[in-house]
Amino acid sequence: MTIKRTVNGIEMEFELTRAERWDAYEEAQHEFDKSDIDTVFDREEYGISESEADDLIDEMAYRMRRYMDKYNCDFVYSRDEAIKDVLRNYMRHVVS
Repeated sequence: MTIKRTVNGIEMEFELTRAERWDAYEEAQHEFDKSDIDTVFDREEYGISESEADDLIDEMAYRMRRYMDKYNCDFVYSRDEAIKDVLRNYMRHVVS
């Protein structure tokens, strides 16, 4: 895969390695997962600030993908379980 970028006014082409393409794919996938979680996670219900929610959503997305990849769970189940797991852990720390 070749990408073009302008650096200091000079257009350059870069050939991405297979590893770089995979990293870009995983990064885009993680952003998609976070976006999906953000649409269903009601931070106001739990009184969670924006900055706390960003960190929690990031962790939820990692856990969701782990359920999907490691345990072959479907998308919705993985998302819902990841949200529950992270919130359960978060609430334990808030209460103590």
